[in-house]
Amino acid sequence: MKHKFKKDSGDKNPKVSTAALPDIVFMLLFFFMTAATPKKDNADAYVSVQTPNATELSEIKNPLIVGNAYIGIPKQPIKGSMAPVLCLNDKVYTRSQAREAIKTFVAETRKKIGFKDAGKMEVDLRVDESVDLGFVNEVKELLSAQKVRTVYYKAVQGSIDRNIR
Repeated sequence: MKHKFKKDSGDKNPKVSTAALPDIVFMLLFFFMTAATPKKDNADAYVSVQTPNATELSEIKNPLIVGNAYIGIPKQPIKGSMAPVLCLNDKVYTRSQAREAIKTFVAETRKKIGFKDAGKMEVDLRVDESVDLGFVNEVKELLSAQKVRTVYYKAVQGSIDRNIR
């Protein structure tokens, strides 16, 4: 019996099988879908907002909402008080802190969205049904002073009888 040994051809790297490529692509796709989740507002952890009912609602056409503001009852007392608070970027502010908070919020948001779209800044305002209108108007005026011209109010379809107390 004679054995023959094949001489090495010099190609030391093995060929990559292309049969496994679709599996690899789908594994990577699945990984990035689960690992990269969009940032969610954590306002629910700080402020309780019971959205009021409304009978006439309209859908926002072409929304460019770049800011979310919440006015509601704090989940935990702030400085020993359960008075309504303003929540911006997951930070809670009392009524007396609202002016500086809104100024900072608008400046940071405009910096984030860039100069070109800064004039189109819109805010989605979610207000608890038990908050007095004075605080809501104060926040709206402070936003207007910062040249935020469009403020949307969140509501749900339903009878307004529930809102009247």
